[in-house]
Amino acid sequence: MHGMFVNTKVSSDTFSVAMKKIAIFYFLLFNFGYCRRNSRLNYYTYGSDYIHDYNYGFRSQTTQKPLPPPPHSPPPQSITNTCPAGWILYPGPFPLCIFRSHKFMSHDTANAKCKAMKAILAEPRTKTEIRFITGGLTNTNYYFGIKVASNCKATYASRGLPVPSTLWHTGYPVHCPKYPCVRTDREDTFVNTNCNHKNRFVCQMPLGGKAG
Repeated sequence: MHGMFVNTKVSSDTFSVAMKKIAIFYFLLFNFGYCRRNSRLNYYTYGSDYIHDYNYGFRSQTTQKPLPPPPHSPPPQSITNTCPAGWILYPGPFPLCIFRSHKFMSHDTANAKCKAMKAILAEPRTKTEIRFITGGLTNTNYYFGIKVASNCKATYASRGLPVPSTLWHTGYPVHCPKYPCVRTDREDTFVNTNCNHKNRFVCQMPLGGKAG
């Protein structure tokens, strides 16, 4: 009976040692595979000049200087999620920074003012955008970045895309060769007008831009 217990203990100890050896084997095998994979990756990335230093990472055998990060790992870029002071954020699918002027100017002067701030005259594409840009001030006329050709075809100045017909006041545009500029009316719809008339204006820039 005593011998049976001794054999059981010996068998248990042998099993425990065997399991430890198996665990160590798989641990070494995993780390070998990991290091081999990283070495192969960095060989193709940096060439045969690299050497792995466990204190300093990958460094050049020739210069002994740390190697730069791989080209497919660009440094993170900071993104500004705010508009410049005095501008308001339009949080649509394509966020914009909007500046409403409080001064009355001709279209050309208004356009120059926007460019001086590294922006353009606003180019709203929907009635929702128009109402947001004008702030609901239906009794105030604003110039926008829209050109009306002599054949009455209206396009956005910066993109050359056609202006949706649903944004125009009924019957407009009219007298196109004489009135090539565009402003809003009391119904927040577009009408074409004389470019020398003085109106307020709205500038826009992409979110993260910097006013000049």
